[in-house]
This record gives sequence, C-alpha cells and structure tokens, in this order.
Amino acid sequence: GQSPAPPAAPQAAAAAQAAPDVKVPEFEVISVKPDKSGRGSGILRFRPDGFDMQNLSVHDLMAAGFHIFDDQLAGEPEWVKTASWDIQAKVAGEDVAALEKMSFDQRAAMFLQIVTERFGLKVHHETRELPVYALVVAKGGVKMTAAKPFPNPPAIAKGGPGRLELIGRGKLQAEGTTMPYVAEVLENEVNRKVVDKTGLTGTYDFTLTWTPDRPGKVEAGGAVLSSAPDDSAPSIFTAVQEQLGLRLEASKGVVDVIVVDHIEKPTED
Repeated sequence: GQSPAPPAAPQAAAAAQAAPDVKVPEFEVISVKPDKSGRGSGILRFRPDGFDMQNLSVHDLMAAGFHIFDDQLAGEPEWVKTASWDIQAKVAGEDVAALEKMSFDQRAAMFLQIVTERFGLKVHHETRELPVYALVVAKGGVKMTAAKPFPNPPAIAKGGPGRLELIGRGKLQAEGTTMPYVAEVLENEVNRKVVDKTGLTGTYDFTLTWTPDRPGKVEAGGAVLSSAPDDSAPSIFTAVQEQLGLRLEASKGVVDVIVVDHIEKPTED
C-alpha cells in the first residue's frame, strides 16, 4: 500500500535533501493487537529491523508519522484517540540496512504504512486557520549573542540550524543557529505551530533553561527522557522572553491540516 506523503515539514525536507537516495523500506510483517496492559504511558522501541510499540493510539502514530500537532488532525473517530494498540512491524532483507541509515523523522514517517495497510487510512490535505504562536522580538530587544564565525566552519550550512542541542528536558544550547530552527524547537515544547516573525536574519548563540510543563515524551530507545528539570526555572514562555529577548505571541495562522476520510479498526492477527 502507498502511504500518503507527509506534509513538507522542514525536517522532512532536510532529511530528503540529506539522503535523496533513501528508498523507503516496506514493512514485511505488521502485527496489530489491542493493548491489554492498562499501563499509563506508551512505549516505542526502534529495532534494527523495525519497531515495537505498546499502548499507543493510532492518533499518536499519525501525529508522529505526518510530523504534525494534535490540532492538525481532523475528522478522526473517537476510538482513534482512545483505543491503545500493541504493534510490531518488521522489514526484511536489504531493507534492514536501508532502515539503519534513516533518521528518526524518516522512520516515524513509516508509521503511516501501518495505519494505511492495517487501519485503511485515507486522508486529504486542507489549509485551515488555526491558533499558532508568532515568535517576535520582545520590548527591550534581543538578548541572544550574535554568533562568532565558526573556526574553519565544519560544513555549517548558511541559514542552517548551526548546533542546537537539547540537554535532558528543559535546557537548549544553541550555537550559530537561525530563528526558523529556534521556532521549530519551540513548537515541540508548546505543541503548536510556531511562526518566525522576528525578522532576524543573523545567527545566534544562547542557552535557554525552562521548566517543561509536560511529562517526558517517548524517545527513540523507548526510554522516557526524564532527567529532572530544574523546577526553579521559569515556564517556556517566560524563559524565551527573559533569556532570549523574544516573545511567543498567540496568533492565528494558515496551517496544513490532515483530514481523515476513512479509517477502520483492523481485524486482529
């Protein structure tokens, strides 16, 4: 089955440029069973030949696969969000080597194969006006340091992300980064599209420390990143203003929305 193409998220576009010759592997085996564990959180483990997941909803799979936020999925029946599934998916043969070369985002896009083949997903794209955050320069101006040129630049793309490193949860270190990439990191924290309206075209160095307001997310290894955040640190909104001299301003924007036309519960294996 053909998966619907994910919207051109910057990561997906960057991944495609970085590895244009990556042939997307096809899962040879997909096992789907209702989750009976009653555990509180989902677990996702990437394996060399695919992945195992426990207690995740189809909504979680689609949001990760399309690389979108919750409000960018429309038309889902209620069970898509509430029913939990245990899924194993495996590739075979030379696809195992191809899978190994794929980035986290490219692997996540493969979740759509599962939802298409086993849940009969059909979708279409629409643009709708939704709440977004605009990233703007705060009163008092920018508090980030203009980046020094890298010594013998280690192939840092002009206008690229520079070095952006999330340290545990609640700390971001940036070196030579540009605002569109800062917006992209922030949107994962506020779980909503963030649009760069700063007008800043330079590259910046900064450290941002905040207290995350959500529990750890499922990470690649199935471990939940839960290094205890510094509870004395401010919220992400306050931190962005006090430490970077920027502001996250509630706004409206035209956003790509994926509308579910058809989806059904699978027959059990």
